[in-house]
Amino acid sequence: MSQDSPNSQGTTPPSNRPSLWKSKSLRLALGMTLVGLVIWIYSVVTRPPVSEVSAGTHHAASSLTPGAQSGASDKPATRVVDEAAPAIFRLGSSFVAGFFLGWLSRKFLKLAILVAGAVALGAYGLHKAGVVSIDPDAVKSTADQGLGAVRSGLESFKDFVFGYVPSAASGIAGMFMGIRRS
Repeated sequence: MSQDSPNSQGTTPPSNRPSLWKSKSLRLALGMTLVGLVIWIYSVVTRPPVSEVSAGTHHAASSLTPGAQSGASDKPATRVVDEAAPAIFRLGSSFVAGFFLGWLSRKFLKLAILVAGAVALGAYGLHKAGVVSIDPDAVKSTADQGLGAVRSGLESFKDFVFGYVPSAASGIAGMFMGIRRS
């Protein structure tokens, strides 16, 4: 009886593999991303309007008014919510992006190993049957070229990921958790 076939009650037993969406760390990061986005929208909506003085249109009367100051008082005060909200959003979204990159990388790696193994077994079988002749030196040089291409591809992928993932530490943690989750 296979694992996915119905049991005697006619129901399919649950799979032993953990569901991707049951990951507590992924759900926490998605929540953090959503909270960061909501707070960011709130900070944009409640941001105080920029006065004409701080916008750069100085009136002669305002500059001649006694007690009028220029410089620091012209800029509106920076609020914590204006700086924290984008940071919270970036932290959560970087983890989520890293998580899915790690999860997809593991899936791709499994598939690539299966395909490479099948090709190697097929080539070995054809060689033993006398259908094809395989030169070991050519195979070695081709494998070395392939590994070099994979290395350079991984380097450029790493540069791409760290260029687009705003919080590298959060992204790396997400990739680690995504690779573990499969």
